[in-house]
Amino acid sequence: MITYQNYSGVSDKTTVKRDSKIKSTAAGWLFSIHPVYIKGDDLFDTLMLNLTLTTDNHTSLIERPVWEQSLQEYRDKRATAMMPDNLAELYTLWCRLLYLKRDENGELHLFAAKFPRPDSGNSFIEPMTTWKFSSKNKTYFAPAFSSDDLQKSMWANFGEYISTDGSGQTPGVVSWAKALQKHQLLPRQKPIELVTTGFLKDNNASSQMPVYQVYDELKLPADVIFDPKMAHTWPERIKDAVWTTRRAIGAYNSLACVVGGFNGFTKRTGLSGFVDQRVKQVYTQMNVPFSDWLSSLKADDDRDKKVQEWYRTARQILHQACQEALASASPEQFHKSLKPNDFLTAKAHTKVFGKEPKSLFEVVNYYWHTIKLILPVASNQKEDGENDGNKQ
Repeated sequence: MITYQNYSGVSDKTTVKRDSKIKSTAAGWLFSIHPVYIKGDDLFDTLMLNLTLTTDNHTSLIERPVWEQSLQEYRDKRATAMMPDNLAELYTLWCRLLYLKRDENGELHLFAAKFPRPDSGNSFIEPMTTWKFSSKNKTYFAPAFSSDDLQKSMWANFGEYISTDGSGQTPGVVSWAKALQKHQLLPRQKPIELVTTGFLKDNNASSQMPVYQVYDELKLPADVIFDPKMAHTWPERIKDAVWTTRRAIGAYNSLACVVGGFNGFTKRTGLSGFVDQRVKQVYTQMNVPFSDWLSSLKADDDRDKKVQEWYRTARQILHQACQEALASASPEQFHKSLKPNDFLTAKAHTKVFGKEPKSLFEVVNYYWHTIKLILPVASNQKEDGENDGNKQ
């Protein structure tokens, strides 16, 4: 029943009577956030690492799960969209009021009514979620999983999990681990393994049913996550490296759009799926190398050298992806001239390639050159197969 209440969508039509100003309806709490927790060596270690023994003005010292409250009291409180002030109540939060009735023939009938969504703005009582800032409401909110989470890996959103410059809101479990290390209760070299898991909702706002499970991990040493150096801290450098890598993948995304056009795809005939598949493949190919790179970092490493090491690896992967774009082309496509169309407007074509039509070979070279500018490495660190052109 706790699982049902935490992962239900909003398909039920009946709602609990509430203030007319409250329009939202609640999906399950865990279904509505982007969970993150620290994975330990065993179950006990995991529980201890996520047991955030801190209190602030958001948290009550008295834990009150739903079954310790009267039905009328709880219904009235939930109807106001009030956010719980204790974790026991939050994790047993009802998104539905359920009533089970047996008729005269002995058959059971289940009736359900939706509660309003609790006001989760700045609800930092929840320690196991990421946060995003709403410039409109000037508050932090816990975001749900989005379709981008299927394409990008956890490392590509590094800044959402690890604070880099003191701005933003760090997940409570990460702040707790930092406090443990500060008080020497967590070994400096102990790997911190962050895990995110949950469900992606469908695109139907009236149902919001779970359609895909998300699971990913991010591991690196505690002394790297909580680097005490004021200048050029590891978290800041990692965030910059991630952002730069995403920019380079963005250039490859543009190339994939052009290649899709060469292959006859349009916005109406599957271009988006063609591009998403190839970009996701690049992220997938980077997962293990990036995780290995993160795990290899040490607090006393030369930051520039290690970042260059990753850029070199990222360039190898993207170079291979560019080569595959050429290798998959037919002789006709290879020499065919690119012309403005619905995936590359005349204005964009002129801005990028000039007025003269370009062949696929020239287009790939253009974007490969762009990727190299985004991911600069020393000349002596280039791959053997990597050169200024993209020759076959």
